Amino acid sequence: MYLAEIVNNFFLREHKFENEFHEGKIKSQLYITLTMAVFFLLIALLQQTADMGNIILMANIAGIIGAFVCLYLIKIDKVEVAAEVLVWTCLIVICIADLLDDWLSEVPQQQYKIYVSLVALLGTYVLCISFFRSRSRIFFYSFMGGLILTAHSSIVYLHPLASEVVKASIYQHYIVALVGIVLSGVVFHFIIGSSEDLIKQNIRISNNIKIQNEYLELIVEERTKALKKSNENLKEFAHVVSHDLKEPLRTISGFLTLIDRKLKKMEQSDAQLTEYIGFATNGTRQMDFLIQDMLAYAKLNDVERDFRQINLNGIVKEVKEFLQMAVKEKEAILEIGALPVVLSTRSLMMQLFQNLISNGLKYCKPDVVPHVKVGVKYERGQQIFFIQDNGIGISDKYYDTIFQAFKRLHNKATYEGSGVGLAICKKIVELHNGRIWLESKEGEGTTFYFTLAA
Repeated sequence: MYLAEIVNNFFLREHKFENEFHEGKIKSQLYITLTMAVFFLLIALLQQTADMGNIILMANIAGIIGAFVCLYLIKIDKVEVAAEVLVWTCLIVICIADLLDDWLSEVPQQQYKIYVSLVALLGTYVLCISFFRSRSRIFFYSFMGGLILTAHSSIVYLHPLASEVVKASIYQHYIVALVGIVLSGVVFHFIIGSSEDLIKQNIRISNNIKIQNEYLELIVEERTKALKKSNENLKEFAHVVSHDLKEPLRTISGFLTLIDRKLKKMEQSDAQLTEYIGFATNGTRQMDFLIQDMLAYAKLNDVERDFRQINLNGIVKEVKEFLQMAVKEKEAILEIGALPVVLSTRSLMMQLFQNLISNGLKYCKPDVVPHVKVGVKYERGQQIFFIQDNGIGISDKYYDTIFQAFKRLHNKATYEGSGVGLAICKKIVELHNGRIWLESKEGEGTTFYFTLAA
């Protein structure tokens, strides 16, 4: 693998590939050419050791020179020319090693020698298929192969030392070899035709996939812009809510308190009027809770994922202290197990655990001491956190809608809240690439589960 990287970097560094198919074709041509160069070099050394003559050595030298010329042409990005040169190099080597050597040989030649040329030519046609996807090229090189076989048969027949037996049978062997060349040309013609159809089909499929990907990228880009704009609008809305709605609420609540105090001071307090003032004050307080939850939910869209190691034991301890008054009022039991360290932010974990634990305290059964358990369990190497209570429970038909913003299952008179708390929890869990779900039975309690993949 390391050697291949060196070869690719040396020969193909300046190449600009059109696609993966083009890159694979050029790389295969490079490695075939390298193989041919090594082949010619090794054959030259072996045949020289065997003292097979200068003509054979000349043929191998021609092959080595041709192969190195091809490598140079590949390096300068003349790939098509390199393919032509390599095929012609093989044909020249065949002409020198078989035809010229047999003509100048001082021993009688056998009629079977033409099959040596046939095998070499068939190997050359395999190179043609590797390099060219042109039927006209195959026919041309088949024609050249026929000429070489004809020339080789003539040399064997006309050789001064040829016997009458060789002359009498050379015609039959020539016809067999020529038929082999023609058949190979026809077979390779159909192979190229089939491969062309496959290549065209692959290109068509590749183009279709490319068009679909571009279309999908365009849709994703448009939706991303729309989502970004929506988040910006939500952020702007949250800013408006923060500054333009909370101030009037403070004014209304303040004046209601002043009116109540003044009536009491003037000893003109009326039970019904006091009740109305109480309703108005509770309404403003409920509206303030709703605005705060809306702001918290909107800000989650703009949270930076600068997560750090957070010890959940400390987080839950702070939440317990924050809810201390509610725990005392209800004489609730908070059972907290050992919790791990997670990647998150302190504010997100505070919101998550505070909302889930406070829900366990809020939705309790009358005359039953609230019991809330907080812990973690491990299944298949995954941390699954849970908050379990013994409260009123939730019907399974609300399992999906309960995590939607402003979806309340109870009236405000029975249980305070804005209906945003669980939506915030779901958003926080999703920011950590986790999921949240619940198991519950009406009248027996609810267990919320969530994971934090981060």
